[in-house]
Amino acid sequence: MGKQAACTAFARLHMGIIDMGTKKRYGAIGVYIDRPRFTVMCRSAHGFSMSGISQSAEYLDYAKCVIETLCAHFNIKPDVHLEINECFPLHVGLGGRTQCALAIASAFLGLNNIRFEVEEIGDLLALGRYTSVGLHAFKSGGFIIETGKDMGVRTAVHIDFPEDWAFLVGMPEGKGLGEDEEKRFLDGVSGDDRTVMEISEKVLLEIIPSLKTRNIERFGKALSEIQELTGSYFASAQGGAFSRNSVDAIEILKKAGARGVGQSSWGPVVYGVFENAGTAQKALGEISEKSKITWFIAKARNLGAWTTT
Repeated sequence: MGKQAACTAFARLHMGIIDMGTKKRYGAIGVYIDRPRFTVMCRSAHGFSMSGISQSAEYLDYAKCVIETLCAHFNIKPDVHLEINECFPLHVGLGGRTQCALAIASAFLGLNNIRFEVEEIGDLLALGRYTSVGLHAFKSGGFIIETGKDMGVRTAVHIDFPEDWAFLVGMPEGKGLGEDEEKRFLDGVSGDDRTVMEISEKVLLEIIPSLKTRNIERFGKALSEIQELTGSYFASAQGGAFSRNSVDAIEILKKAGARGVGQSSWGPVVYGVFENAGTAQKALGEISEKSKITWFIAKARNLGAWTTT
């Protein structure tokens, strides 16, 4: 058997952009979760090939693009067989594109004994153009407060998320915005600076203390309020604070007793936070039979992705 390297990355829940005001520094909050996962194995080969499962042809095309970009930048040959054993849909709000790219890069560069920084690969592959929660989550896991661009450099704060809290995640049908649609919208819209200040205040004075003290009621209330505020930035693109595909699922989570609710990125994925897996499971049992939405329970992952060589 030839050389091989593998990487497992995880989904992230994007909980909102902070600054869409006149300075447009973006910044965002979000959390790494333990499911679903993206798992890739890279093996030495003659030329490029790929096997395993995938949600669509998008994965094959994107994987080829990632390998070609890495080869050109690091001056190496695309002699690799990619085997994707686990994956999750792209453009639904789980950060699939970023995690796919970083996992493939990590395994492929590990196979070639090349050291790298996650931020370097992010810039190379044009990841995190607006917010880089997924990049930082891949690196360190946990709850991420990404502070936006400062002199061209992105910084982030990592906070361990309470391990007993659980998310009930819903996946309605449909897709969120793709990269091109997102770029057109974000480049052309700007929010109210007062909203920026409100979101920033809630992150600093409510979200951070509630995570440190493990106060889920305080956290959930602040999260839901931030979601409404950040959703106001994007109402013209998605029809309201939440996308048309997400609205019903948000209401279901509220009625099920979630302490806080939100839409991940452009959706349609939504999530509710519960005290523990037991209360999340009870809520799931009450709603799953009444809904055509795909639901699952996840917990935060306070570690980043892992790579073996």
